[in-house]
Amino acid sequence: MKKFGLTILLFFIPLFILAELGDYWITQSLRKSKDKYFVVWNDLVSGNLNSKILIYGTSRARAHVNPKIVEDTLHLSTYNLGIDGYTFKMEYCRHQLVLDKNEKPSYIIQTLDYHMLGDIENLYQYEQFYPYFDNEIILKTIKTYKGLNWWDYHIPLVRYYGSTKEITSATNILLRPSHNKGNRYKGFYNVNQSWTNEFEKVKESKKGIHQKLIKEQIILFENYLADTKKRGIHIIFVYTPEHIDGQNFVSNRAEIITLYKKMAAKYDIPFIDYSSDPMCFNRDYFYNAEHLNLKGTNLFSKKLASDLKKYIKVSE
Repeated sequence: MKKFGLTILLFFIPLFILAELGDYWITQSLRKSKDKYFVVWNDLVSGNLNSKILIYGTSRARAHVNPKIVEDTLHLSTYNLGIDGYTFKMEYCRHQLVLDKNEKPSYIIQTLDYHMLGDIENLYQYEQFYPYFDNEIILKTIKTYKGLNWWDYHIPLVRYYGSTKEITSATNILLRPSHNKGNRYKGFYNVNQSWTNEFEKVKESKKGIHQKLIKEQIILFENYLADTKKRGIHIIFVYTPEHIDGQNFVSNRAEIITLYKKMAAKYDIPFIDYSSDPMCFNRDYFYNAEHLNLKGTNLFSKKLASDLKKYIKVSE
């Protein structure tokens, strides 16, 4: 029996070592990636943001604010930390990494939307977190979502099983470093496409949305506002353009906007609301009810940068 146990042990030890090496190789390669969401996480965990202005928010932040235009207008380094598919809880994860790994920003442009204080159950685009399981802040946050299991978190290489794109990307980074190129500028990414029929399809299945506000998210958001104020970081609320069809689709949107206004008043935060901007009534600037296309984004970013001069000291 002992001999059998020893044989099994000798069989699995080399496999475990190979798995550890494979896991390490893929992880380290992806932590050099300049592609899509990896480049933003890499800049965050490596302390490479180096920006006076940070933009927080969801995919609407990621797609709506071009940091190059903001930089050219305000002459202050700017980085866009908008993240697709999540609510404020994941934005706060990134905020913690900002404080833990990066220089303190002077300003945070906190973009708002109707679902930011809601919540989701499942880990969205979970592959983006694979290279950062050694980071306690990220790990603590993603474990609050469904999607990954004990084996993914504890057995080397298991989480990468079936992740063909990530493994291919890691291989290319190792063998062909010159191909390690991305399409984001300091976190920002958008494409120039015209209005799709996405919103019309949604309307066929439901008449509208009543966004549930989660108490824990509201408390977390308020704690963040209070703490940031103590740290001397200036926050500016911005509700970026949202097409009027999308605005009307959310039945309790007025309630949500009122909540944001109360928070802005309570913490003495400027609130720039573009909900009534002429852009919101023109589909030429959007590719769906929530997101501007590149044409709309560049026009809006110029408007925003100009309006921010009222609240941000412009460097000469």
